[in-house]
Amino acid sequence: MKIEARKNIAKRFLQTLLWIDDEIVMDEKNEKFQSFFKPASEAISKEGMICQLFRFTNTNGHDDPYGEEGNSEIETIKRLITKADIVIVDWHLGAEDPRNAISIIDTILASQGTRFCVVLSQEPKIEEEFNRQYKDKIKIRQGDLCLTNEDGSKFFMLFKKDAFEKDQHKKLLPNIISLIAATYKDYIHWVAIEIMANVKDQIPTLLSQLPKETDNALMAERLINEPNNELSTTLDFAISAIGDDLYDIVTEMNLDLVKTCSDQFEKDEAYHRLKLKSSSILAKKCSELAQLAKDKMSDFSEFCPGYGNLTRLFEQKSLDQSLSKRVYQGAVYQMAGETRYMYICISQPCDCNTKDSVLLLKGSPDKKFTRTAPGKTYVTFNNATYVILPDPASCCVYPVADSKASRSGLEGLNYVGGLRASVAMRIADRFFSHQTRVGVNQPRIIRDIRQNS
Repeated sequence: MKIEARKNIAKRFLQTLLWIDDEIVMDEKNEKFQSFFKPASEAISKEGMICQLFRFTNTNGHDDPYGEEGNSEIETIKRLITKADIVIVDWHLGAEDPRNAISIIDTILASQGTRFCVVLSQEPKIEEEFNRQYKDKIKIRQGDLCLTNEDGSKFFMLFKKDAFEKDQHKKLLPNIISLIAATYKDYIHWVAIEIMANVKDQIPTLLSQLPKETDNALMAERLINEPNNELSTTLDFAISAIGDDLYDIVTEMNLDLVKTCSDQFEKDEAYHRLKLKSSSILAKKCSELAQLAKDKMSDFSEFCPGYGNLTRLFEQKSLDQSLSKRVYQGAVYQMAGETRYMYICISQPCDCNTKDSVLLLKGSPDKKFTRTAPGKTYVTFNNATYVILPDPASCCVYPVADSKASRSGLEGLNYVGGLRASVAMRIADRFFSHQTRVGVNQPRIIRDIRQNS
């Protein structure tokens, strides 16, 4: 994918920048502020990004130990950095050592998820010093332009002395955008980033379209249907409706990335490596690989790098801790102390919200690469493949804990994640009606392989 396409998407997605430095002195007489910090922040603003300059005023070597708890500069910064898309922090922040910067970076690491942090320093060997400090927390790969921790946060090193040279303020943001654009090499991440940028733009429109003065109707709905239930149970329907609207926004997007890459994909080096030198089509090659995998009783991912990752993307919902206290169709559980089998909730969404018990369908581990038989469903979950049969013996009725109150899960079972709604619905349909069609939103390569193997 062309780097320019990534840069354009990054500019749309990244909308706020927080810059923390003890040399930010907002004074007309301060030469460094007038020659670098001020014009750099103005250049960033002209690009359509909100830029906040934060002066770290304490230069005594550490944050004020006698300051009011929760009101110190470090605490203020910690609250701000989780709101910013990009954070720039001076390595020697108000001290000869990096203790203050480390405190801030530790907060970024603890906040989880992907965040972009630029470390500015006059230390020529800043990358070596940073690596020594975080060698046990951050994955360091030779040749990468950034350092990445387990949760996905990216850290970039910039030499401060170079930044202060003439006209460098104009190049600061383009340099940062270029570094960020080089972080992900694949299409899927950039599609997701562009979708998130579009969702940010569409949120005001969605809010303006929501109906007004609905509280009385909401209360009446609650009293008529389930007077003893918490309001949250009634709100589930509203949450579902808003979620559907967001889904519509996402599915109706005309992504620039898709347009840009549609005619580039066949020129992609990886795509050509998959093609046979002969005139045979790619599907035939995949079929041959599938047969080889079947003969060796091996996972197809051994022969096709990235296959397992793509399967998980299509089948498995990311683990969301906020869902662990809610029963829903597609929720996946395992017995405490028994992780071999998976149990999938196949009850209808309305039953998950109101009934005292739900239906669970058992999935058994399947290490053999076999074709999809009528009624069978294969699911990749947490790096393991499970086969699910439409057999009544595989189904059980399980009581919901505190069903009339918080619906806080299933007693004796641990919530371990979830399947995508379409996959969960397909499994439920197969169980109830023995339909044998393959779902349309599985990767094409998987359907072709299973049909031909």
